[in-house]
Amino acid sequence: MSSNKYGATESVIDPATEAIQIIGRFRNGVNSVTHIASIRPDLECMSGEEIDYWLQGAEKVYNGWQQQLHTSSNIGERTLLQEAIGENSYLPYLDEKR
Repeated sequence: MSSNKYGATESVIDPATEAIQIIGRFRNGVNSVTHIASIRPDLECMSGEEIDYWLQGAEKVYNGWQQQLHTSSNIGERTLLQEAIGENSYLPYLDEKR
């Protein structure tokens, strides 16, 4: 399968739904699947050290929010903390215990 978001937008497929349906059309199964997709040309990547540094900072802020939530009795503060804790870019890195 291939998707080219920048040259042929009509070729883009959703890997979580459409790709699964495409694979399911092969009634005898498949040995492997490859989805080649274009990526944003201006995409910037972080080094391993930068990723570790980002994760450490995000963990520190997230844990601070959790601590504030447990100690605060102000409804406005608690509401905003719950919103921040519930929707942030650090959540995918947490395990099931958090």
